[in-house]
Amino acid sequence: MNGFRSFLLLCLCMASLALWQTGCGKSKSTNGGADTIITGDGTGPDGDAAGVDDVDGLPPSDVTPQDILDGVDVLPNDADEDVSVDDQSISDGTDDQTADTVEEIVIPQICGNTIPEGNEECDDGNTDNLDGCLETCKRFEACGTFTAIEPSTVICDPQSTDELPKQLTIKGTFSKVNGVFPTVSFAGTDLTNVQFSDCAVPTELFQGLTNTPDVEICTTATFDLPAITVDPADYEIVVKKHAADLSSCSETKRSFSIGGKPTFTSIKPLNACSSGSKIFEIEGTGLTGGTQVVFTSGTLTYTPISQSLLANGKLRVTLAANVERGIYDVTIANGTGCEADATFQAVVANTPTFLFTDTPVTYTEISIQSTIYLSGLVIPPGQESKVKVWVKKENVDPQPTDCSGDPPPDGCRRSLVITLDPANPNLIQAIIPELSAGTYEVQVLDPSECTASLPMAFTVSATTVPTLLTGIDPSFGRTKERTPVTLIGNGFQNGARIYLSPASGQGLGSALTAVGFVDTTRMTAVVPEKLPDGLTPGYYEVVVVNPDGTIGLLGCTLDQGKPAQGAKCFTVTADPPPRIENISPGAMANQSGQKLVVEGSGFDPAKNPKVTLICNHDGTLLPTVTAVVDTSKSTTAKLETVVNMASVDHHSVCVVRVTLDDGSFDEFNGIAVTNPSDNIGDFTISPNLLKIARRAPATTSGRATRAARFLYAIGGDNGNSTTPELFDSIEIASLGRFGELGQWRMAPVKLPEGRTLARAVLVGRFIYLLGGSDGTGPLASVLRAKVLNPAEATVIKTVGLNVLKQENPTSELTNGVWYYRIAAVLVDDDAENPGGEELASDPQPVVIPEKYSKRIEVFLSWTHPLPEARIKGYRIYRTAAPNQTSKDTVLIASCLKANPNNGGQPDECWTALTFTDPGLAAILVKDANNNDVPVPPRQLGDIGEWNEVAELVTGRMGHSANVAHVKTDQVDQYFLYAILGQGNDTLSDVILKTYEVLPITINGDESHTLGVFSEKTLATTGTNPAAVDGLWLHDSGLANSFLCPKIAAGTNFIYVGDGSTTTGGLFANVSEVKNKNTCASLVRTEKDAENEIGDLDPCMAVNLGKAGVGYNLIVAANSLYMLAGGTFLTPSTSVWSVALCPDNSCQGSNPPFIANPTADGVKVQIARYLAGKALESAHIFLIGGQTFGGPTRQVESNLW
Repeated sequence: MNGFRSFLLLCLCMASLALWQTGCGKSKSTNGGADTIITGDGTGPDGDAAGVDDVDGLPPSDVTPQDILDGVDVLPNDADEDVSVDDQSISDGTDDQTADTVEEIVIPQICGNTIPEGNEECDDGNTDNLDGCLETCKRFEACGTFTAIEPSTVICDPQSTDELPKQLTIKGTFSKVNGVFPTVSFAGTDLTNVQFSDCAVPTELFQGLTNTPDVEICTTATFDLPAITVDPADYEIVVKKHAADLSSCSETKRSFSIGGKPTFTSIKPLNACSSGSKIFEIEGTGLTGGTQVVFTSGTLTYTPISQSLLANGKLRVTLAANVERGIYDVTIANGTGCEADATFQAVVANTPTFLFTDTPVTYTEISIQSTIYLSGLVIPPGQESKVKVWVKKENVDPQPTDCSGDPPPDGCRRSLVITLDPANPNLIQAIIPELSAGTYEVQVLDPSECTASLPMAFTVSATTVPTLLTGIDPSFGRTKERTPVTLIGNGFQNGARIYLSPASGQGLGSALTAVGFVDTTRMTAVVPEKLPDGLTPGYYEVVVVNPDGTIGLLGCTLDQGKPAQGAKCFTVTADPPPRIENISPGAMANQSGQKLVVEGSGFDPAKNPKVTLICNHDGTLLPTVTAVVDTSKSTTAKLETVVNMASVDHHSVCVVRVTLDDGSFDEFNGIAVTNPSDNIGDFTISPNLLKIARRAPATTSGRATRAARFLYAIGGDNGNSTTPELFDSIEIASLGRFGELGQWRMAPVKLPEGRTLARAVLVGRFIYLLGGSDGTGPLASVLRAKVLNPAEATVIKTVGLNVLKQENPTSELTNGVWYYRIAAVLVDDDAENPGGEELASDPQPVVIPEKYSKRIEVFLSWTHPLPEARIKGYRIYRTAAPNQTSKDTVLIASCLKANPNNGGQPDECWTALTFTDPGLAAILVKDANNNDVPVPPRQLGDIGEWNEVAELVTGRMGHSANVAHVKTDQVDQYFLYAILGQGNDTLSDVILKTYEVLPITINGDESHTLGVFSEKTLATTGTNPAAVDGLWLHDSGLANSFLCPKIAAGTNFIYVGDGSTTTGGLFANVSEVKNKNTCASLVRTEKDAENEIGDLDPCMAVNLGKAGVGYNLIVAANSLYMLAGGTFLTPSTSVWSVALCPDNSCQGSNPPFIANPTADGVKVQIARYLAGKALESAHIFLIGGQTFGGPTRQVESNLW
């Protein structure tokens, strides 16, 4: 297509619409205004539809550029067809013209068309440059101003004319036009001795004028004071403008006065509710036209822009319209030394701006507290009672004629009970009572009797949807404590509100905080602590109110004060709920008479603790099993029970629940259910794969809370001896209620270096990573990372909204729902998470109404449970766009205690822990592929930064590791073991015959106190114990009463399995093995002359019946299992099991007697070698490892 043709066509279109005034073409506007580019698809340069607002120089119109282009085919550059409009061809008449296709059309803005457009400040259509508007469409006020008199506007009680100034100087902007200065008069007489100075031509402003005026602007004028007396009087000074050249200008005047010391008796506003200039009337004696009046509030100081003495002796003063609203101290004086003794307060205010209520929709059957957001509400001290709030139902027909009822009928104004916070006067807490369905207007009266109203402020709905809300978990919380909950349903909407309403019908409903929209079936929220009194203990209905007015309800019908059958109440308790710390055993046979011990706290006998088992078999919930509590043996810290498990299928997993009469409960995961022979079932491959195939990863489980459980795969390698890669990355996967494996994700933190053949062990809340290799040889370093604790997350305390002036919007926050989160970052030398980020606060929703789109700044304040000394800053997260889900927050800002970009000084937000967001853009960082990506906050299950906390005596790789808990009357400690492995004595690699042990004390705050590693020889039993042959690429397993019910409570054994006796590199094809024995050692619980508590007794060799390397050894369900293994080139699927104490002889044997070594009938599904293992939630997990085809991403599991 010929480009000129499309150009011509566009010109014709514009002309036909009478919109083109100066021709077509790409040209600049005469006044330097910005061009607007319209591309061929009818969009502006930013890709948005180019509407009228995009086009400079065009009058307002409903016609968009796309309308203008309708019917015009804009073809690619290589097209050769003519442009067609309604099938009519238009040609420029020249076949050989090859102009480029029109890619952009520029429509200029026109200065001089009497229409202010684009960036024009004015446009009066003429070339008179002294009428307030220059021909370049810029403002120029030649009239000037008169702002001050020096040395003073008033002289205090002069005794003689010698005390009067000889000259007066007036300040302002005075125009010298065509060589002529303004005329100045004093007391009605024109002065002839006025000297103007500080004059200059506004050259920059006059650039581009074709008719440059002869104007200078002077800022100072001085004249001799005419002869006057010392009697009190006002003398008016008037600056007269040039009638001929500045006909539109008026006179400006001020008073010079003689007066004595004034008295000040009152000040009152005359137009308090006006949004313009503020006029006040001052009463007193000795007032003059020049009396100095000063308004002061903190660092703000204002003087009147004009004032006049009235005939009645009162002084009327006017403040500019842009004076900040607030409460001001007002002083008056007739010059230095003549100040009035009294000071009065004046309120500078106008009608408050009603923003919105935080309850856009509520339910007919509840009474709730709502927050009313205002701007510009000023409440003087002691005048709080003058603030009134009413609601009125709209669209009531006919309107009632009698509003005297209590409550008044619909359509009448109804007063609300309110609470004011003097520190936050623009937030009013109002109780909205039970109201009939409909829309309501809210009115607010301030102390100045100005009324702000908001039609359709909120809607009351009666539309309940039975399936909208089906559950809440947990269904209880303690008063005065924050309780995170999850709501389940179908049809949730972003921006929904959640309330608790007393089931008794008495009392006020409470809104849940930190409501997070996850998806249409799940939301999260927090039941607030409601300090200082807390929520009243009792039963509550749960109400979800969607923005569209649909209601979800968990009804709570009471029967004699207790929940009726089928009621779904939320219970607020006065006492702490029960807490389960441990259960024993971890596996039970599906027979009657099974003993179950539950340990913890809060098992108050007066509240009849009930123990139930909720079991799942292959994804199907089974009937709940109720245990019989032996009250004669139970305490508030231990429940001894007997359970009939005969109805539970083999290969099930159960969750133990303890419930009290007040409805509170706790759960513990989980118990494996086997048949009487304790056989495990088949392994199952999970559909959820690791992100990276890993050989020899260090693996373990961890718990962020007792319910939130996770698996961790740490480091490992790629199994390639030619191009080896050692991984520094970590993967995390969540587990479901019954141990179902979730999807793996990459952790945001990494190891200090790639590491393989290491071991990971969980102790309390910390993961310890022992030894391994970084590719250069065995490592002695022991790293530690904390499973981040949600109880230590930041708490957002308050949310405020700053409303920007409509004429100057700077906020990028458009209307919709936004979510905020804040996370602490700890100091670099923190013992638990050095330089690391903690979990972020619960998501805080902020709703911005449509009418305030891009006019809101969000103000946040927060607290943190950790000591300030541990925190070096905070990170602020927010959703990148409105109406995203609460899980979509990204980093937008940081708040540092010592900002290196500010000379090490704290950021402004640090001191008070507050932050104001004007709509900041997301901070982007480079990912592994060098793409710019946003930064999300830490997730539940994430770990902190790794910290080297200890060092092995001897570096080890291919070793095993375990932890044992020793609890007696004398000690309560954990002991961490690194056993055997390949080491390095600085001369050559050696196969180690030793183990190392580290004592760890878990303190009340979950922190750890560490001893030091001691290295011991792992000896065999006998008169002269000999060292066990050195082994590596082996495994070991812990046996105790939780894993093996036949073992006595409080007893720990460590079984050390077979392995290789020959040294080798990371990828050596090791095939030589020691023998078919395992070695069982008792963990010592007493100290003697040669041994410490936690040391391993000389071990007894036990025939395991199978030799191997690279396998996983598990002790569980009264059996010992060797899983998979093999060699580097020949991985295996075998499962070898040995029964512990088949004749129940474990109670007196050391070590426990084992028998019946067999090749088990079950198999590992994937032949693997050097896989990771984890025991969690009654499951055995095998993670990664080497297969025939190389490392695998596969994970498989089994119930034990």
